[in-house]
Amino acid sequence: MESAFTRRFRWAVLGWLVLMLSSLMFSQTQFGTIYGRITDKSGAVVTDATVKLTNIEQQTTQETKSGGEGSYTFANVLPGKYKVSAQKEGFATIEKNIVVNVADRLTEDFALQVGATSEVMTVEASSVQVNTTSGDVAHTITSAQLENLPLLTKNPYALIGLAAGATDTAAGVGDVRGQGFAVGGQRTSSVSYLLDGSDNNETFITGPAALVPNDTVQEFKVQSNSMTAEFGRNAVVTNVVTKSGTNQFHGSASEYYRGAALTANTVQNKENGTPKPNFVRNDFTFAAGGPIIKDKTFFFGALEGVRVRSQGVAFWWVPTQQFVDNVAPNMAAYVASGGPLPASDASQCMSAADFRARQGGGPNPFVNPNTGLNIAEDTPFFCKTTTRPPIDAGGGTGGDTWNAVAKIDHSFTPATRLSFRYALTDIKAS
Repeated sequence: MESAFTRRFRWAVLGWLVLMLSSLMFSQTQFGTIYGRITDKSGAVVTDATVKLTNIEQQTTQETKSGGEGSYTFANVLPGKYKVSAQKEGFATIEKNIVVNVADRLTEDFALQVGATSEVMTVEASSVQVNTTSGDVAHTITSAQLENLPLLTKNPYALIGLAAGATDTAAGVGDVRGQGFAVGGQRTSSVSYLLDGSDNNETFITGPAALVPNDTVQEFKVQSNSMTAEFGRNAVVTNVVTKSGTNQFHGSASEYYRGAALTANTVQNKENGTPKPNFVRNDFTFAAGGPIIKDKTFFFGALEGVRVRSQGVAFWWVPTQQFVDNVAPNMAAYVASGGPLPASDASQCMSAADFRARQGGGPNPFVNPNTGLNIAEDTPFFCKTTTRPPIDAGGGTGGDTWNAVAKIDHSFTPATRLSFRYALTDIKAS
């Protein structure tokens, strides 16, 4: 007789499988698709030709046959470097080396020539691919750009600004929602963020929920204007794909330092004789990947720690003792409730006349409500003081941030793959 524990366990496993399969159904947006047509030299279609697609780095292979019109399709192709070949008895085998980027729709046609199947001809694939299957406007940020372009905060999303129609609203008008970019005339909060095909949106700040380390991003694509239905949500999509392990072990470690010791003081601080703000930003990353079972199972993981200690300079106007002596008792009591008057620079003060000018008018002259006497125009009301609060002094807001990614890929058969990825972002303000 089946125990209650066995029944509960079986239902738990079933529920987990349903959850995983439902996630897989909606996580197709990062894959590419390869279409093509097989013909002979005269242009006649070649049916039942064998077409193979091999991932060069993982050595996993998919295979299909050309149909009645000579056409073939490889769907759900992960971004990466591939070799695609076509062969049929009586014709020489033709190979192409191609690169599939995130959400690409590629067309690779083959014109077979008479010859032995063992004869292999390698042809150069077109370096410029024209999308003839969808109307979206897209820009791919490649792994080479992610590695070589300067990123002040090592945030890969900063490269959204390279896309056509992207505007840096953070620098232009101070709109820092999302990642501070408006694309194609949309609002900054109208960008949807995908990570390996899954939703990665933090709806409160309208930005990415997980800020994955730059070293884990294989590439990403900014897509806009008339995308196909599977992308859903918003008119602009930032589609990020993380790296996978390969048949070779690879690892890296890096430290990116920024600090006040390497910066200059601001013009305003120099003018006022104010010392340079102090900050230190340490951004260290460890990444590693490789095979668990060669040609079958691969792992990749990375950990990024960002440590920021910052002490900026803030300017304040604080009341003087002369001001307190010339105001009503209730105002004097209010000022006293904040404690002793802070020290200030007596050489940088705002007199009664200066205060009236800044306010755009007022009593002329000011009158002491306690004595009824006029207040002298040169009486110092406020003097300037500086504080060193823990604000952004050039390296970001103080705190500790941890970003982590772990990924395992397994190929059951040429047509069946399983990928598990865990991403974590933990931010603690100092």
